Amino acid sequence: MPLKQLLDRCHAQEAELQMLRTRTEEMKSSIAKKDEELTQLKTAVGALVASDRRMLMVWPGGFHQATSVTTRIVGEPVRVAVPEIDELHQQEEVAGLQRRIESLLKSLQNTEAWTIMTSESNNSLKRQNEELSHENERLRKDAEDLRTSLKDAIRRILECQEVNRRLSDTSNESSTTPESTVNDPTYRALTSLSLPPEQQLVFSPLIALLHATGENLAKAETQNKILSHALDVEKAARAEAENSLMVAVQGRDAARQEMEQMKQQIAAIIKDK
Repeated sequence: MPLKQLLDRCHAQEAELQMLRTRTEEMKSSIAKKDEELTQLKTAVGALVASDRRMLMVWPGGFHQATSVTTRIVGEPVRVAVPEIDELHQQEEVAGLQRRIESLLKSLQNTEAWTIMTSESNNSLKRQNEELSHENERLRKDAEDLRTSLKDAIRRILECQEVNRRLSDTSNESSTTPESTVNDPTYRALTSLSLPPEQQLVFSPLIALLHATGENLAKAETQNKILSHALDVEKAARAEAENSLMVAVQGRDAARQEMEQMKQQIAAIIKDK
């Protein structure tokens, strides 16, 4: 895989990680708002339950026509005046709670949609992580093969040096070498080995292979470093996505439980009527 594509993939994953962080913050803020709404709903439902039990309450419009309720305090019967339940006011309260519950349900649906989207994004990151792992493993194998080839080439060069020492007294020929040939790295390597001209023709391909192997090894190590960085970014993005998903699921479950409790309380109030 070309280095540019690997860098582009790294940048794309970093951008996706930033987007997940932003969505996580938005979800935390949304869950905090839902908690506040649930607290307000609890208070309103508690007020309805208290009024339904004929507890002494003062409505915003003042006392309504009172009725007498007999109770017993320290064994003595007494008369306590309490306000009648304002049915219309209670119906308005219940209707308001139902509207807020519907709004909360819609918010929960949006939360579930975001959770599904986060899960799909997490699965995509997992697939990309697997692809990068396979690519990294392949490059590691190639690098290992190149190291082996390099060691073998060095061994063969050492063997050539030994042969050169044995045959150095067989030829003393000299020739004029063009400047372009002198600047060639293969020629310089052969000259450093002090090989006679007839042996240079034999070992020139080997020296060229050695240089190419070294260059390929350097490229493979560079790609390996880039892939390692990409894997680190991938792991961080995956951890962020999993954490966001867990927070969203916990908030959704808590909101559902609170909403079900309020539904039961409202249903009990309506049933008593």
